[in-house]
This record gives sequence, C-alpha cells and structure tokens, in this order.
Amino acid sequence: MDKKSHMALIHQMDQIERGKSSGFLNLQEQKILKQLLDKNHISYQVYSYFGHQDRVIYSKTRPKVSLLEIKTDALLTHQMLLGSFFSLQLDSKILGDFIQYENRYYMYVDAKYKDYLLENFRQVGRYSVTLKVAHLHDLDDYQPALASHILLVSSYRLDHIVSQITGFSRSKVKELFHEEWIRYMDETVLTGSMNVKEGDIFSIRKFGKYQVGECQGKTKKNRIILEIRKYLFE
Repeated sequence: MDKKSHMALIHQMDQIERGKSSGFLNLQEQKILKQLLDKNHISYQVYSYFGHQDRVIYSKTRPKVSLLEIKTDALLTHQMLLGSFFSLQLDSKILGDFIQYENRYYMYVDAKYKDYLLENFRQVGRYSVTLKVAHLHDLDDYQPALASHILLVSSYRLDHIVSQITGFSRSKVKELFHEEWIRYMDETVLTGSMNVKEGDIFSIRKFGKYQVGECQGKTKKNRIILEIRKYLFE
C-alpha cells in the first residue's frame, strides 16, 4: 500500500475514534485498519452486508446504508456498473457493491449519497437506467452466486492455482504476476509464491474473481483436490 493510501486509513482511524464510520473497505484496507485500531486500543464493530465480507464498514455504531434497485431491461455486467459509478467521480468507499438477484440489479451505498445517485446514476454503457429506493430486507435471501470447480494442484501456492485456472504455463503465469493481472485479498501481487487458505479471495484479469474453497482430499499421486469457487456476477 502506498503512503497516500496508508495516510487515508490513519484518517479513517481518527474518524472511527470520533464516532464516525470508515466507509466501505476492501480486504487489504480492512487488514491494515484493524492493525491501527487495535494498536491504538480503539473499539469498533464490523458491519457487512449481503454476505460480502470483502466490502465492510468499521464503526462504533451501525452506519446508515441505502439499497437502490437499478431499473433496466438490459443485461448488465458488474464491470459495466462499476464503470458507470466511477464515471460520477465518486469515492469507492461510499459503494458497498452491485448485486444481481432474481434478474434484478441493486447497489448498496452510504445513505448520505442516496439522493445524489437517484438523480445522477442514469446511464450504464449505452443503456439508460433509473434507480428506486429498495428496503435492505428485500435481499434477506440473497447469497453471492458462486460456481464450484475442482482443481488438482501440486501445492497451495497461488501461482499453481492460477496456472490450473488459466491453463497457462508457469512462465506465462509469471508474466501475469509481473504485469499486475493478479490481485490477492484486494492487493496487487507480483509473485505467486504465497500459499492460499480456505476463504481467501483473488482475481485474475479477464478470467474473473475466485474464492478458495475446501480441500477435498488427495489423489493417489498426492495431488491436492481443491475446490475453487468463481463469482458469477463479474
């Protein structure tokens, strides 16, 4: 993490100490902010929504979050929605995530920006959209859509897993890391030498976002039978 981002988290720590919320944090930010808060003996609670542990809020009290339904007849992707959000020049910390559920699209955000988004979030790609306020309980039954795949890997090293997913050689996978195509726990990594564990999240540019599942055992040749879950709405 660069110095500017680290200083921003120190500011978030000060905000929490004064009783304000952190904004939505990715996995890397969560790790560092937790260290800062614990080191300075500042109490906090972690608030997550709709099963998304990789976008949570740190706060002493429950933050106000709004759920907005995106009305459209078009087929949208997660990347298209993110592009439209960031075209409004908004801070990523006000956005929880976009959700697809029962053929509808939703976004959950810091409630202070609800009215601005209702007025200005009107276009996704070439498609016109409108927003309406939904109730958080509308998604009580939602779970992120994940497709389970079984890989046979020689170790838990991230580069071995990336090679199995992409079908690329070790040398080509090494290039992907050097070219910053791989993010692990929301941090760009330049080497795949670390061992993953169950629950870890990583992404491969152009291939998608994944969560490490359970070890299903080993083959007779001592290869690991590992479940990998791919996020379907990406």
